[in-house]
Amino acid sequence: MRRQQETPQVGRLLLLYVDETVADATPFGDVRQRAFKIMTKDALQTAGQRMSVKPESMMALRWQAVDGLAERIKRHLRPLIWGASIFAGLHRITIG
Repeated sequence: MRRQQETPQVGRLLLLYVDETVADATPFGDVRQRAFKIMTKDALQTAGQRMSVKPESMMALRWQAVDGLAERIKRHLRPLIWGASIFAGLHRITIG
């Protein structure tokens, strides 16, 4: 959600680079002050850092989710398999 709120502000900041009303001789400090009026220094640093980091791939995120569920699945699946094995043994059913 935060990224969506920052997008218009970051766009306005990028437009400072191509703004024809800002002379090339304008001191960088003046341009920086204009930027800080669009977005606070802290918010700008946070957004810049977040945008500079390559996001994880969807596959990596999926595997993180699977890894997070693995212990839970193991904890619930083992008793089911154990119970099914006992049931199969009592009824001479081959599982597998």
